[in-house]
Amino acid sequence: MKSISKGKRNYDKQMAVGYMAYMMGGSYFHRCRCKSPVEEKHLFLHYAEMPTEKQYQYEEKILKSIEAINPVFLQMLGSLNCEAFCYHRHGEYRIDFRTGGFESIRFVIRNNGSFSIIPFRG
Repeated sequence: MKSISKGKRNYDKQMAVGYMAYMMGGSYFHRCRCKSPVEEKHLFLHYAEMPTEKQYQYEEKILKSIEAINPVFLQMLGSLNCEAFCYHRHGEYRIDFRTGGFESIRFVIRNNGSFSIIPFRG
């Protein structure tokens, strides 16, 4: 990454949105931990470089998307512990919140920062 002192921020939008998805998605569980603390820090660095206004815009989009999920499903997540697995597949960045066979969610983040959330059971 380039130095901030040069006045230009250099971040990957997909990774910055990934950090927001990890933090906001994980907050719906009783407890969440990232399977790779190194990857968590890597995502955070991209997020920290993103301009604050863009952070707010994406956080609002993520929140609205999560709130569109069935509230009963979201309530069940609140009693579960999970591990977040972050990985690339077919040009997408994915974050799976795995609970060991119970309710889970997956974020799929595309290169341009757009994303989708997939709730699933088992």
